[in-house]
Amino acid sequence: MTTGQAPQLREVPKKQMLPGTVGVVSGELSRYSLFAQCLIGLLSYSGDLISHYDWKTTSSVTENCNQLARGMEGDWLFLIGDDHVFLPDLLERLVSHDVDVVVPLCLQRQSPYPHVVFEGEQDDAHVLHTEMPSEGLFEIYAAGQAGMVIKRHVLEAIGDPYFETYGKQNEDLEFCRKIREAGFKIHCDASALLGHIAQVIVWPHWQDEHKWGIRMNTGAEQNIFLRRFGPSGSISPA
Repeated sequence: MTTGQAPQLREVPKKQMLPGTVGVVSGELSRYSLFAQCLIGLLSYSGDLISHYDWKTTSSVTENCNQLARGMEGDWLFLIGDDHVFLPDLLERLVSHDVDVVVPLCLQRQSPYPHVVFEGEQDDAHVLHTEMPSEGLFEIYAAGQAGMVIKRHVLEAIGDPYFETYGKQNEDLEFCRKIREAGFKIHCDASALLGHIAQVIVWPHWQDEHKWGIRMNTGAEQNIFLRRFGPSGSISPA
């Protein structure tokens, strides 16, 4: 595809949503060129949804999250890392649900690549969600923080430090516990997919057997994130 043939992002639609904060919790931007392309698409498409963009590079992911929450300038916080790829409309899709906390669907980077959406706890261990829909919004018990959108009032209710790690409990699950104890609900949008960069890109994929599995992409030309928005506003292949 030549530069002249490259599809253009559609105009940002008029939105009835308050601006928020995009917080990127990761290392250097140059770490993954795929992530950089996705981020540029996100910033271009989201337009006035984004009031502030920040980049934290301390050695601790937990402290990165706390710094972003303390410096929050909008009405919600979006956590995204540099080992993810996504479509340009991801942020708008998540914010439009207008719920306290929402995450896209994401898989772990290591084999067998399970998703990171949990339905409860048993014997002090989190149990992966077993009955997830193929699309739409549904309530969950806990999830990884990848792509998580959090409203300001949730963070205010939790208090500083917002993100912590205790023993074997990672910062993602500990934060979800704080959300629940503060009286808020967590949701997942099964229609919003987030790719995870490992040796290949791991994407959630709805299989013929009517369950979630994986799809692996090995080249940039095959990656779903290269899709852009056509003149009608619909997503079409690049």
